[in-house]
Amino acid sequence: MLDTESMLLSFDLLEGGARVAAGAPTLAAVIDERLGVTQPAWRISIDALDLQLDASRRLTGGEIRSNPARWSHEALAPPPHPALPGTLTLDAPFDSNGMVSFAGPVRVVIDPTTHVLALKLGRAEAAQWLRLADELLAGCTADGYLCELRLTSPVAP
Repeated sequence: MLDTESMLLSFDLLEGGARVAAGAPTLAAVIDERLGVTQPAWRISIDALDLQLDASRRLTGGEIRSNPARWSHEALAPPPHPALPGTLTLDAPFDSNGMVSFAGPVRVVIDPTTHVLALKLGRAEAAQWLRLADELLAGCTADGYLCELRLTSPVAP
């Protein structure tokens, strides 16, 4: 979802890969709340991209503050193989607060024909694709590093 006033593009995931509105609790969160269980809030910041993870360090959502006027307009080739349904678990050198930051560039690319949006992390190309949700793909390098997130539902620039 793109908020044109704040220039904040955000996405949220629910367990099982379904899309959910921002702020809606998962079943696990409801159970934890009722039992008084607290979970660490894991976060990875890469440039202007902020990724949120659950207690198992699985991607649950993200946001990037970016001016649509600065997005690259390029044709995005579809993944060469069908994306496999999956869950993305991220490992990083988290600090004691469950956070880690990287300075790497994040390039926002929008396909001018399909309005599919890609968040490209560095220059590596994806060797395999995971379908995290109906409208979210993750591209990973051959050695398992995240290199691209792709929102497949049209995003209006």
